[in-house]
Amino acid sequence: MSTYKNIQNMEGATEMSEDQEDFVDGAEFYCKNTNDKIWVNSTDQNGNFYFKCIDRDPEHKPSIEFAVRHRKEDEYKNIFCLYSLLQNKLKQTIISPNPKLEKTFGEYCVVINDPNEFLRRIFKASEKLLLKSRAVFGFITYVNDEDKPAIMLNPFEKLKRFIYQNEARFVLDINGQKSNLQYFEVGDLSDIVQLVSTKDLVYNARLINGNLYIGDKFICNGGK
Repeated sequence: MSTYKNIQNMEGATEMSEDQEDFVDGAEFYCKNTNDKIWVNSTDQNGNFYFKCIDRDPEHKPSIEFAVRHRKEDEYKNIFCLYSLLQNKLKQTIISPNPKLEKTFGEYCVVINDPNEFLRRIFKASEKLLLKSRAVFGFITYVNDEDKPAIMLNPFEKLKRFIYQNEARFVLDINGQKSNLQYFEVGDLSDIVQLVSTKDLVYNARLINGNLYIGDKFICNGGK
């Protein structure tokens, strides 16, 4: 796991591809110029600096894009990100993962063959971790920011440009305690996971008689 703060520091210090870097992750408010609106700096009657959104002057076309993080406590929320392999239940087929994953995942990846049991263990472990901890699991909603000068975001929302990631997240809210839980201990998971080739995940995941196979490995019943 990593906190938002650590992720932001890592992305600032590490050279990443456009597909990996997401400076908006963890932001509450995301702003950018559009064809109709622009953001400019201004000051209020007390001399305090702020940005405001105004109609675009055709002669004034600066490029600006920024993320606002008002909720300081969110910097220390610990998150664990997972990829969701999707299926078309009507056609009983796997929706092919984006080939970009072959580069971002590495040569191999771990597949969870019993997601419900995995979540049960995650929540059980989080209850023991801190008396005030609160664990939340959810799938990411990808927000269309096209032609919108500003959008609100939460820990389960990302920009639409990352929709190929099919991301789900486990978020541990530790109520402002500045703890980095990179090694959040949940116990032995070897009975509910399998190591597979990322290339097989991307190009050779399929349903056969309702069962999920990746390469030549049986993973689970496709209903899981």
